[in-house]
Amino acid sequence: MSWVNSAGFFRQLAVLTRTGMPIVNSLRLAGDTAGREYRRRAEIWATGCAQGRDLASQLATSGEPQLVVALVRAGETTGRLPELCTRIADHFSQLVALRGLAVGKLIYPIFLLHMALIVPAIPKVFGEGSLWWLLAGPGMLWLIAGGLVIAAKIWHESGVLARLALLPGPTFLTMPFLTCNTCLVLAAAMAAGMKVRDALELAADACGNRVFAARLHAAAADVERGILPNLTTAVRRAGLPERICDLISSGEQSGSLETVLDQAAVSARESFQSRMTWATKIFTSLVYGLVALFVGWTVVSMYTGMMTQQVDAVGGDPYGG
Repeated sequence: MSWVNSAGFFRQLAVLTRTGMPIVNSLRLAGDTAGREYRRRAEIWATGCAQGRDLASQLATSGEPQLVVALVRAGETTGRLPELCTRIADHFSQLVALRGLAVGKLIYPIFLLHMALIVPAIPKVFGEGSLWWLLAGPGMLWLIAGGLVIAAKIWHESGVLARLALLPGPTFLTMPFLTCNTCLVLAAAMAAGMKVRDALELAADACGNRVFAARLHAAAADVERGILPNLTTAVRRAGLPERICDLISSGEQSGSLETVLDQAAVSARESFQSRMTWATKIFTSLVYGLVALFVGWTVVSMYTGMMTQQVDAVGGDPYGG
C-alpha cells in the first residue's frame, strides 16, 4: 500500500481513538477514509479486535512494516495508541515528502541524460534512415538501471545490501535512518514499561536492517545475561552513533529516558532529511556534469568526423590547398 494511504489511515485512526471511540469502530471508519486496500484490511482487523485479538498481531500477519507493528504494540500496552498512531502517520508523511524531494530533483537531470544519449545517433539516422538508432543509447541506460534494480533485490534477499548499508561510506545516509527507527521504538517501549531486553528485541525487529537487527538482538541477550548493565551500553555495543549514546546515557541518569529517546529520534530524522537533501544535490550535480561531458564529447566527435570527410573529399587538405 502507498505511503500516502498509510499516513491517512493512521492519522485518522489517531483522531478517532483520541475521542474515545472503540477501536473496532475506529478501524472501520479509518479504513473507509483511507480507501483502497485499507478498507478491506481494516474490516478484517476490526473483526479480529471484536473477537479479542490485539491489533499489533493482526498488523504483523497482514504484512505491515515492523516499525508500525512495534509502535502499535507499544501503544496498546501503554494506552497511548492515538499518540503513537500519529507518530506512524508522521513517519509515512515524511517518507512521502522525501520521495517527492528526490524525484523532483532527479527527474530533470535524468531526462537530460536520456536526451543526451540520443544525440550521437542523429547522424546515423540521417545517414542510414533508421530511427532505431535513437533507442540505442537510452535503451542501454535503462537496461543498466533495470539491472541495478534487479541486483538490489537479489542483494536485499541475500543480506548483501544490509551489510553494504553499514559500511563507512553508506552509513552517511543509513545510520541516521536506523537510529531514528531504533530510538522511536525504544522510546515507545520504555513508555510501555518494558524491560531493556524486551525493548531492544522490539527495536531490533523494527530498525530496518537485518545486520543491525542482529546486533540489537545480541545486545539484548547480553543485557539478559547481565553482561551489559543498561540500555546505553547495549546501544553502544550495537553501533549507534556516540552522540546518541551519550544522550541516552544522560536520559538514564536523569530519569528522563523516554524524553531523551524521543529527542534522539527527532534529531536522527532531521539529520537523515538533511543528508538526503545533500546526497540528492550531489547526485544531480554529477548527472549534470556527465551530461555536459557527454554532449561535449559528442560535438567534438561529430566535428572531427566532418573534418575527416572534408580531408578525404579534397585529397588531403581540408582548405583546398
